[in-house]
Amino acid sequence: MDTVNSKHPGKNSNLRDQLALDRTLLASESTFLAFLRTGLAFIAGGAAVLKFLQSELSLLITVLLISLGIMTMIFGFIRYRKMRERLAAIRSRIGQ
Repeated sequence: MDTVNSKHPGKNSNLRDQLALDRTLLASESTFLAFLRTGLAFIAGGAAVLKFLQSELSLLITVLLISLGIMTMIFGFIRYRKMRERLAAIRSRIGQ
């Protein structure tokens, strides 16, 4: 039998919940950074197409890639913000 759990079962459970929330927040931040990185890669790809290819099709591809990059970054930010709000609500329920 675990001595920590038998001496302070409520306290250990609360600590475990708080640590789980912290891990989830860190994972959400990591995912947000991945969205930003992907968005920047799309934008850089669009700039490269514009720089190295000279045709009407390249302009269309550039606009699509840059638009996709911006949308990816906005989607990542919205997703991160919603997750942070959910975690704050959960944290307030568990009493921190």
